[in-house]
Amino acid sequence: MESLSGIGNINTRNRTPKKVPLIRTARNRIAAEDISGSGLFVQLQKHNLVYWNDPNELVCRLRLLIASKAAGNKGVSNEILSIFEELQEAGLMKRIPNV
Repeated sequence: MESLSGIGNINTRNRTPKKVPLIRTARNRIAAEDISGSGLFVQLQKHNLVYWNDPNELVCRLRLLIASKAAGNKGVSNEILSIFEELQEAGLMKRIPNV
């Protein structure tokens, strides 16, 4: 087994004496300035309500979403689950499958 003593101190190898004063002055300059700002605004999605008259519409949408998930889209799982729940509430399904 090789010795790791030749590698040096891995934790401080990027802190050469040449860089330490630069880091200190940058920290002091940032601390001395008045930093103000509001940050980024988070835009939450509003709930998309799905209205349906015919269960066949839901099944068609469900097929599309399952194909989209199979293609790699990870953001459709909640909508798939909500369609399964709607079909179960309508009495068209006995249980929700593990998707």
